[in-house]
Amino acid sequence: MFKYKFLFICSLLITFCSSVFAIELKITSDQIEFLKKKDKVIFKDNVKINQKENVLFADLAIKDEKNGIVEMRGNINGYYVVDETGTVKLNTEYARYDIKKNEMELWGNPFVVYKTSSGAEVKIHSDKVLYQEDLKIFEFFENVSLTYKGNIIKGDYAQYYYKDKKVVFKKSNDIVPVISCSDKHKADFLAEEMTFFLAERKLILESNVYCKIFPGE
Repeated sequence: MFKYKFLFICSLLITFCSSVFAIELKITSDQIEFLKKKDKVIFKDNVKINQKENVLFADLAIKDEKNGIVEMRGNINGYYVVDETGTVKLNTEYARYDIKKNEMELWGNPFVVYKTSSGAEVKIHSDKVLYQEDLKIFEFFENVSLTYKGNIIKGDYAQYYYKDKKVVFKKSNDIVPVISCSDKHKADFLAEEMTFFLAERKLILESNVYCKIFPGE
């Protein structure tokens, strides 16, 4: 009798390629199950996903052959090479990669760290992240915070344009972006839009800008 389920207890390599988008994924793991009736492939333990020079690791990955979706779960971490001078490190618990759209969603306490060749780091946390490779952009949704050398920008929505090396915070759900600074006195600067240029270490505040100063703090 033909069996629809196969289990391999070894390190295997599976390569998927979309002829329309020419996107190749190479997936390795310790265990692989082929579910023919459901048209899915399940990768378990020490999962490694390569796309070009980008690498992700996870505990589990499920490849939906019909819809071109790869779902990842558990201890997801890895990096994306975004330019010749830096990389973006990713950490989260859940992720979903759409091969046809060439985009990936991350949720479950995700955070992104951009590290330049000089070693400087920009850390961004949020409730959800959407990475769109074709547009060269990361989008951050809800409870977004950016940390750089002790300075913190908070808001509800932000975009990271890694080709242009800038992060843009925008007003969302009536939540206005705010940056907290400390020198002789603590001060909060608020604006409906803030643009942080990573290379120049420059911050531009636009639209309804105002400041709160806290003397003695």
